[in-house]
Formats: sequence, structure tokens, C-alpha cells
Amino acid sequence: MHIPALLPDELLGGYLQRIATLNALDGGAAVLKRMLQAPGRARGRAACPTPLELIAAASRVDKASLIRTHSLLPLCQLVTSGRTPVAYGERSRALERRHVDRLIEPGSKRCLQCAREDVQFWGLVYVRRSAQLPGVDWCAKHGMQLKQARGQALMGAGASPIEITPAEQRYIDILGALMDLNERVPMTQACLRLRDRTRELGLRQRSDQTGTGLGDLARRLMPAGWLRRHHPAQAGFQRGDYLDRVCTYRPVPFNADVYALALTVLYDTADEALTSFMRPLSLEEAERASEVQERREAGQRRNGCRKGPAASPASRVEPHHSSDESTRDAPPSFQYGRLTTDPS
Repeated sequence: MHIPALLPDELLGGYLQRIATLNALDGGAAVLKRMLQAPGRARGRAACPTPLELIAAASRVDKASLIRTHSLLPLCQLVTSGRTPVAYGERSRALERRHVDRLIEPGSKRCLQCAREDVQFWGLVYVRRSAQLPGVDWCAKHGMQLKQARGQALMGAGASPIEITPAEQRYIDILGALMDLNERVPMTQACLRLRDRTRELGLRQRSDQTGTGLGDLARRLMPAGWLRRHHPAQAGFQRGDYLDRVCTYRPVPFNADVYALALTVLYDTADEALTSFMRPLSLEEAERASEVQERREAGQRRNGCRKGPAASPASRVEPHHSSDESTRDAPPSFQYGRLTTDPS
């Protein structure tokens, strides 16, 4: 099978589609299936690689770089439920299998000017990862509106320069920086930083409190049309003002675009927001985060919210040490041309 080199900022889903076209295969799932069946590859459940490991071996690019610079997986992996930072690619095999559909999605947004330049320089049009981020409606390089594409065909009329608000620019600066991090952010750190900032600004920290919340702030600062397209709940078009719950410790973290929106409305500049959000916990802050989490878990046990055996009290948060997270790996299976995860 012919495997071309990855291009700068190329989305993995688009890369798989490009491989499929070169080798007359039917989409990204078929490419992964062919990679899995390559001669000489070890067989058996224990030896079965994840889709990212298959692509890394074929493209000769390490898995961490694939995640951080060529995929949208950091959207759902930015914040870890563990209490210490985790490098991308470490202890993530279960997540990689769970989000395989996101991995092989070829992407649909392109800049007309970038497409023209790519044809002149590379001889082809390829899908750029930076254009697929949620909330991004324009090309950061050319300031042009992004257009929807179907296959290699760009849909609709020609794009023109668009005006964006300072809040929109701040959002994309923050989200872009979060997507490029080397490590995933611990839940304790993310919640504590956001909670302290909302308290500093006099905002409510939970949806059941009165006063102005993050959702109200988003509706004031962000354009209504932008919110309708990308965060309809915050625009009032869906139930559930989830932005007010971003400061709360959760079993499953929000996606990166939710944290980016919260930071956008809480700070005046992207640099200030990122400096605060990424500052590791001190010993005193780690102790405070542990106490808050212990109280929350105790309340859940009292209210009968926790299913199964009661969990032991939360262990103390260590500021900056690595910890093991148990994950359950399942080999990928291919059914009807679609890559899935074996439920057994």
C-alpha cells in the first residue's frame, strides 16, 4: 500500500482519505483495516494495535505528535479525570479506540485561498486541522470565511473577508493553544482555576445559585449567531446551561471548546487566561482541591447518587507527579466497512 507523507497541519481523517484515494480503497476505515492486515503484523488480542498506533507506524510519526498536531482528539482529551498531568499518548489506548469515529472523520471546512495555495505548492488540496476546530468559521491566515467541502469539491459561492469580534478572536487563540499542549490538564487544576476566577469576578459558581453566571456572560460577550451555531444551549436554544457547571468536579470532563469558551468570557486576553489556567497547583491548592472533592463525593454518597459500592475518600492531590490510570483495552473490529470497538 502506498503511504504518502503527512503534510503540515493535515487532519488525520483527511490523510486517511488521501491514502484511500491513492490505493483505490473505500474510505479511512478501509485503510485502517488494510494496515491491520499487513503481512508480518502480530496477531491476537494482546498484540492488536490502536488505530493511532497503526497510523504512527505507517507514517513514521510518533503517536503523541499525531494526537497533538494532526487530530481532533485533544478536543475530548484536554482535561483528564486524574489528578496529575498526563502526556498525550500515555495511558490513552482505551480513549483512542472509543473516539475512532472522530479520528477517521475527513473534515468538511476549507479556505478557498488556502486551497489555491496548496494546489500551487503541493499539487493537491488537503484538509487542514486548524480549520476543523469547533467555533472556527474563518481562516486565521487569510481572514476568509471557511467553506463546506464535499470530497474535493468546495461548496457554495466564493468566500470574502469577514469581520470578527475581539471575543471570537480570543476564543480561537485560547482553543488553538489548548489543542497544542503537550500534556492533558488534571480535572482538579482546571476546576480550581475556573472556580477561583469566577469567585474573583463575583459570578455564581453553580447553576442552582442566583446572580450572573458564565452562561449569562457568554450571551453578553459572544455574537448571538456564533452561539447559535456552536453552543446552542448557551444561546438559549437548548435546555441546560452547561457553562455554569464547568467549575464543578465531574466524572467525565467537558470537551476543550467548553473550557475555551469559559476562559474567553472570564479573561480580557488569551495570554492572561492561558497563564492562569495552565499554572500547576501548589501544595496548598492541591490540599484545598482534595478537600472540595472529598466533600462532593461524601454528598453524592449521602444522596444515593453513586452506584455500586461506596468509593473510599479521595486521596490527597499531588501537585505534579505521574499516576497510573487503569484502562480497559479492546481490540478494534471491522464490520460493514466501519471501524468499531469490540464490546467483548
